[in-house]
Amino acid sequence: MNWLSMVANRLIWFFPTLLGLLAIVFTLSRVVPIDPALLAAGENASAAQVQQVRERFGFDKPLPVQFLNYVRDVAVGNFGVSLFTQQPIVDDLATRLPATLELTIVAVLIAAIIGIPLGVLCGLHRNSWTDHILRVVTVSGLAVASFWFAMQLQFLFSMKLGWLPLSGRIDGFAPEPVTGLLILDAIMARDGEAVVSALRHIALPALTFQP
Repeated sequence: MNWLSMVANRLIWFFPTLLGLLAIVFTLSRVVPIDPALLAAGENASAAQVQQVRERFGFDKPLPVQFLNYVRDVAVGNFGVSLFTQQPIVDDLATRLPATLELTIVAVLIAAIIGIPLGVLCGLHRNSWTDHILRVVTVSGLAVASFWFAMQLQFLFSMKLGWLPLSGRIDGFAPEPVTGLLILDAIMARDGEAVVSALRHIALPALTFQP
């Protein structure tokens, strides 16, 4: 019964939390000192073109109306059009979601492979030098900014040693997409070279997640 109450409580607070998050995102997008219509139209757009964009996206309406329209669009999965790719944001998310899932899975696997044995080791040797050293390393890793750690990894393993690539997901042609996860698709295609290439490309991003 307690378990059901906890789940019900989480569900009750889910929608108010989501609404509050949407309100924060909407407010942040409106308080920036840049006219969103001008940004969408481009810096070379005329006043008439900017006004057309403003009317097209509803920027000419009062803010409460804009917020209600924003919540309605999000509820039906309409996230608008990207200013960078000029494609629906849903399509961009679908295109990039497999890479994000693959990176998350690999990062979690690395964390489990490294973290579980070290946690057991610390538990078996509680308050020993091993426990203290690993505790210091763990706290130090949490204190390090991820972007700084990523730059150090890039400098060492890519620029200095040349062991790992800096960008991309694979060298050459990707295997026939089945799941969108390059490593899994390469394994299914029995392409060992592609598997190694995909692992080399994902190594640095996955290691960056560890601190």
